[in-house]
Amino acid sequence: MDEIFRNHERLLIVIGSADKSRTEENPWDVQEREKIIRMSIPMELQERLDIAALDDVPDDDVWCENLKRTITHDEHITLFTGNDWVREICIRHKIQTSWIAAYRVDISGTKIREMLQKGEDVS
Repeated sequence: MDEIFRNHERLLIVIGSADKSRTEENPWDVQEREKIIRMSIPMELQERLDIAALDDVPDDDVWCENLKRTITHDEHITLFTGNDWVREICIRHKIQTSWIAAYRVDISGTKIREMLQKGEDVS
């Protein structure tokens, strides 16, 4: 994340499955997820951070068109992702995409959900 902020003026984080909450895969609602994200970003960078919500839809192409409407505020957009499915569909839809290697992202949604199910502290 530090490298992205060093190399880009603004950061837009898109929260996927925004319409889903209180499920095994999405235990928090979109407002809770935004709060968690904001708490992890230093205060001095908050003014450079935007967060948008993106609902799930069953059609990949419609989902990607919705994503494009969310992110294309100017032509100089790079989408950073560590998700193979997101990368593949974005490349297909000609969205400039950069891979975030899993080893560089020290957060695992799966691990957090497993910890929650066991009643462990995820703070």
